[in-house]
Parts: sequence; structure tokens; C-alpha cells
Amino acid sequence: MEVSPISRCILYESNDRYEIAIRQVSNWVNQNWIDCQSRYTANGEPGFLSTCFAVLAEETLGTLSEWNSDRRQKVVDEICAHQDQDSGAFGRELVKSAELVRGSLCEIRYVRYQLTYFALSALSALGACPRYPLKFAERFLNREYALGWLEAGPWHDPWNHSNRIMFLLRFLIYLADNEGQDKAWEVYDAIVDDLLKRQDTNTGLWHGLGECSARHAVYAAYHFFPFIFWRGILPPFADRIIDSVLSIQHADGLFGDLPGGGACEDLDAIDILVKSSLVNNHRSGDVKSALIRAFDRILQLQRPDGGFPNYLDNRSKSFKRRVGEHLLLDKVLNKPYRPQKVYYSGWRAVGAAKGESDMWAAWFRSLALCLIVSRYPKLGVLPNGIQFHRIPCLGWHNEECVRNCNRFKQV
Repeated sequence: MEVSPISRCILYESNDRYEIAIRQVSNWVNQNWIDCQSRYTANGEPGFLSTCFAVLAEETLGTLSEWNSDRRQKVVDEICAHQDQDSGAFGRELVKSAELVRGSLCEIRYVRYQLTYFALSALSALGACPRYPLKFAERFLNREYALGWLEAGPWHDPWNHSNRIMFLLRFLIYLADNEGQDKAWEVYDAIVDDLLKRQDTNTGLWHGLGECSARHAVYAAYHFFPFIFWRGILPPFADRIIDSVLSIQHADGLFGDLPGGGACEDLDAIDILVKSSLVNNHRSGDVKSALIRAFDRILQLQRPDGGFPNYLDNRSKSFKRRVGEHLLLDKVLNKPYRPQKVYYSGWRAVGAAKGESDMWAAWFRSLALCLIVSRYPKLGVLPNGIQFHRIPCLGWHNEECVRNCNRFKQV
């Protein structure tokens, strides 16, 4: 299928818009650093997770390469100050169960694993390592234990469990590469084999025990595919994977549960399409058109302050609310309209109003744009110093590695 005239127009007119957008979001990220910590939003307090996100955003935007050694060391020290010496985990003291608004889905261990995961990524981007071994992860060097943990995890909707598995695979890579635990590769490959056996033959995705929606299955798949490609394995059912992702695109060009998308959900779909299109020509015109539409829409989401929102506030105001605003009653009663707030992984310490620029979106929206430009260079010039993450977790992209995958797993 040929690229539509609209998409063709976007293709040749987006260069300046993209490069300006990258400069503006880079400025927004820079403005939110306070010494060696970063804020999640412009009005927020600096914190651990937002600091990791800011480092990873700067890795994607190319500005991390400009840091001097003194600044790097200060941020490394700040991150490492939150590592527990006995367990090796990060941020254990930062998270309390009472602060979790989605405790049944993202319980305290989930959030703490996530903090360690992002700490490893941020430290890797800075060319550093944790101070202490990851003792808490060594239980997973037992193959039977690791596979039992994977089997027992919440499979009713794999989107949630896919994050847990992603955390574990990253921990195993660290144990193998940095702590000399060669057995970690055996467990890693056993998990990949298990995942491939669970892959749905009709969609190429993971739907779990609850037969979750195509959208949630796409979001889950993004957390698995980088680890599969990285081991030289071509994921089976490539044509069906592409069909599945294309099927969830909204008319506005994005891929979230609702129109307006979500920084994470949109990147999930975009990354799968970019990587899949490198090794498979199935519906190549449709894939190109879909990615260009997404590219254009993400550029439109950028806020006047230079940042990006994670989600838009799609709620329509009631008639009563609109009349009140017209009569200035909000100001008289001191009850201004407040957009709905979203907390990252349900943790109250990291939140932003819908429509507000935040650090997670600064990283993920920029990453989505750069992935699309890497696939279709006529859209713009990637920023100087850009580094896609070198380890196959969030932010990883290695075109040569993906193109050279030549192993097929029989499942």
C-alpha cells in the first residue's frame, strides 16, 4: 500500500518541526534539574525515579554525552545513595504501602523492583555500576524457582506481569555481565523459551489466562521482544504481530486505550512496528503510514513549555461547570477546574495532571520520535550524541542486532 498524500506531505514537512521539538524538550529536561536531582514536573519536588528518567531522557536526546565527569559522578552518587547494602535493591526506604493507590496491581515489591530496574538503566547510561551486588536477585539463579515465579505471576492480564518479567530479565543480564553469574544466561534463555511457548499463534502476542484485549497484549509484547531479538531470535508469527499492532491505531494516529494515547502505550506499539519492519516487509506501506501518522500526532502534543504530557485530559466539562467558569464562579469560590492526576505505577510520590508535562513523557515521547526517524531518515536528523540504550530494556534499539537475527525457535 502506498503512503497516503497526507502522510507524504507530513514526511517532507516535518524535518524542522522534529528538530525544533527535540531542542525544546531538551531545554525542558535541563530546566528541571536541581543540582544532582530532577523533578518529575515543573512544579514538583526532585526525586529518585524522576532523576533516573531524566538521565535516560538525556541519553535519548543526546545531551548526556555533553556532561562533564564531575556532573556524572554527582548524579551517580545520588542514585547509589539509595542502594541497600544488604540486599542490593534500590529505593527500599522510599516506598511505603500507604502511598500506593493501585496496591493490588502494583504492590510494594513491584514498585521496589521497578526502582532497581531504572537505577540499573540510569547508571548504565552514565557508564557506572551499583556499589553492591544484587543479592535479592540471586534467588532467580535457580531455574526452577525462576520459572515457577514466572508461572505464578498475574497472567490474567499480561501487561502487568510483562513488566515484572522485564525487570527480572534485566537483573539476570546484570548478574551475568557484571557479577560473573554465568548461570543467569541459562535462566534467561529458559524464560525466553517459556515466553515463546505462551505466544498466541493467531496474533503473535500474549493474552494470558484472561484473554486480555489486543491493546493490552501489544503493550505486554513490547516488554518481551527486545530480550528476544537481543539473543538473535526472530519472534515467530511476524506477519500477525504487525497486523495486531496496526489494528489498535486510533484515527488520531496514536495507540493508547483512548484517543490522545499514552506515552508508554504509544511507544510500545511504535517500537514493535519499527523493529518488526526491519526484518519483515509485511504491509510495509501500512507500517510506514502508521508510523508517520503517529510521528505527526506526537509532535502536536508538545506543550508550550517544551515538555510532553503522558496523557491528555479527555474529560468533557459539564454544563454546570462551563456556566460556572463563564460567570467566574470558580474564582469567587476558589474552586478552579483541576485536571485528573495520574500517578506513575500508582505511586503518589510521582504524579502529574493529565495534559501536564512530565519527565516520563519527556523521555518516552522523545524516544518514540527518534525511533521513527531512525527508521525513516527523511523525517529529520537524529540529535548529535543520541544513544539508544545498550541493554535490551526500555529504550533499547540496535538496528544491526535486529536485522542480523537469524535463529528460529520451534515452539
